[in-house]
Amino acid sequence: MRAHAHALTRATTRTDVAAILDFCRGEPVDAGAAGSAGFCLGGRKAFIAGQEFPERFRATASLHGTLLVTDAPDSPHRLADRMRGEVYCGYGERDRFAALDLLAAMARAFAGQGGASYRCRLHAGADHGYSLPDRDVYDRSAAEADWDEIFAMFGRQLARAS
Repeated sequence: MRAHAHALTRATTRTDVAAILDFCRGEPVDAGAAGSAGFCLGGRKAFIAGQEFPERFRATASLHGTLLVTDAPDSPHRLADRMRGEVYCGYGERDRFAALDLLAAMARAFAGQGGASYRCRLHAGADHGYSLPDRDVYDRSAAEADWDEIFAMFGRQLARAS
């Protein structure tokens, strides 16, 4: 799984998201603001969508996202200033991918940049994968708290103009 995760680069994600947006142009889909939500590896993909297509993606959610802070020059945290709208991240306190230095790096990445507001929540006692109901580490209260945040963000950012 890790090899697969590392093979899915920013370029491949950009190509995939561009294809999805192209497909949507031919469908009865509103061309306005869009949102994305991802879990684990998908959390990074949601960030990349928001960074590569900021004019479209205005609400980004990452739940127990991985590889959001790396040494790479195109690490998602390094390109936070490209994002617009709102960003929400949910993390598990016992998640090995959510070390306190990672959370601090994410907060620093969004501090002082005016394009996107950033909120995160660290769920006490939750493990990596806590938001997926079919996992043995599922934490219902943490997942529901995240979805409350996400749906509220989507409501603010994706409401149709009157």
